Amino acid sequence: MTTSLYNLKVDILNHTSNLDTNNNEVIPTLSYKAIKKSILLLQSWVNHLPPLYGVSEADIADIMPLLLFIEATIYQIDENNEIHEDITKHSSVLRNVLNQLKLLDDAVETLIQQGLTYYDLETQFCLGKIPTPDDIDSVCLGKSFDYGLLSRLFFKLTGQPDHQQEILQVSRLAEQIIEIRSDLKSYNEDIERNVMNIYRMFVRLYSSEAPQKLQIYLENLHSQLQGKLKLLEQNRPDMAEKFISIWNNIFPEDRPLPEIPQPILEEGNLVGRVTTAYTN
Repeated sequence: MTTSLYNLKVDILNHTSNLDTNNNEVIPTLSYKAIKKSILLLQSWVNHLPPLYGVSEADIADIMPLLLFIEATIYQIDENNEIHEDITKHSSVLRNVLNQLKLLDDAVETLIQQGLTYYDLETQFCLGKIPTPDDIDSVCLGKSFDYGLLSRLFFKLTGQPDHQQEILQVSRLAEQIIEIRSDLKSYNEDIERNVMNIYRMFVRLYSSEAPQKLQIYLENLHSQLQGKLKLLEQNRPDMAEKFISIWNNIFPEDRPLPEIPQPILEEGNLVGRVTTAYTN
């Protein structure tokens, strides 16, 4: 049964009959791979944010088709960008659908822009650009923009209370940490595929100093996360407790931190590997 906090605005989603006909362009095809990956991410997302509000997967069945469409579209953008195909038709349709459902506000548009900035930086990076520290910040924020977008829409469609901004700030920091940890595990594979990887950016910018620089960067994110959690504990101790419980399930204390791999120094093709491993 849905909780008193849960107030799904299904009426917004009932006026969708003109979505297809109002588009001025053909809706691009979504690949099976994009849909499959989007389902996996949605399963993960459903286990993180909605439980903070006592909302179960069954509770959000009515809005799941919209969330699936959005996430699959984003994965299709990611797929196309990796092979240097046009992504504007997908981002245009995404905006169009959200706009017609009256879900496209400034905050949602900001998240979409963060994602598009990420894809642009990914293209430049994979073509050989040396990133700046600002580029790294933009990639760390933009790589998980879909999580932020899903969360924003969840709040808009479920009428959650005013403290949502505090939860979003905590969640966005946690998402950046998760993305970096994931990229550490896929570092070698991402080099071979020539796709974006946050640690790969550090190596290209800082060379052999990359492990130490990344460690400092991670520590700063953790410090910011702890600071936001302390504020949340003061204002909403119940929400802070739930978030910490979910976070500890993702990263239990007995699970070792991922090792920061030996930096691979790239110049065109792979040319060398620093010999000293670094463990955070």
